[in-house]
Amino acid sequence: MGLSIRAYAAHRGCSKSAVMKAVSRGRISRDPDGKIDPIQADREWEQNSDPGQVEAQGAEKPALQTKLKAKAESSSETPSNEGPTYIQSRAIRELYVARLRKMEYEEKANRLVPLDKVTVRWFNLARQLRDQLLSLPNRIDAILAAESDRFKVNQLLTEEITRVLEEFSKSDPANL
Repeated sequence: MGLSIRAYAAHRGCSKSAVMKAVSRGRISRDPDGKIDPIQADREWEQNSDPGQVEAQGAEKPALQTKLKAKAESSSETPSNEGPTYIQSRAIRELYVARLRKMEYEEKANRLVPLDKVTVRWFNLARQLRDQLLSLPNRIDAILAAESDRFKVNQLLTEEITRVLEEFSKSDPANL
C-alpha cells in the first residue's frame, strides 16, 4: 500500500517539501503509480541520508536519528545485495579527494614527477651514454694503434670507459 507525499511526510514526521526534495534528488523512490512505499522509502531514507544533516535539521523522529547513528557507528560493511550507504560513499569520495590533493602538493613541492617526464629524461640520458660509448673508438684509436703492449691498451680502454661513466653519473637527476 503506497502513500502520497503528504501521507509519507506525516509518517516520517517531516515536512512535505522535505519528502519532495528527497524524491527529486533520488534519495527515495516512488512506485510506478506515483505513490511511496513506506517500508522501502524508510530504508532508502536511512541509507541515503547524511546523519549530520538529519541532526542539524532536526526533522527526523528521535527513534530514527538513534537508528541512523547506530547504523553509521556499528558497521562499515554493506550487504552484498545493496550498494554503499551515503556515509560510506562520502568517506570513499573524501579519501580519493585527499589522495588527489596530496599528489598535487607532492608535485608542486617537486617530490612527485610525472611519468612521461621521467621516461623522456631517462631516454635522453641513455642516448647520451650510448653516443659517448660509441665515440670511444674514434677518440682513442690512434693512441691504441701506436701501443704494442696489450696491458697498456687495456689500461687506456678502462680509463676512457671509466671517464665516460663517471661523467654520466655526475649528471643532475633534478633536471627530470
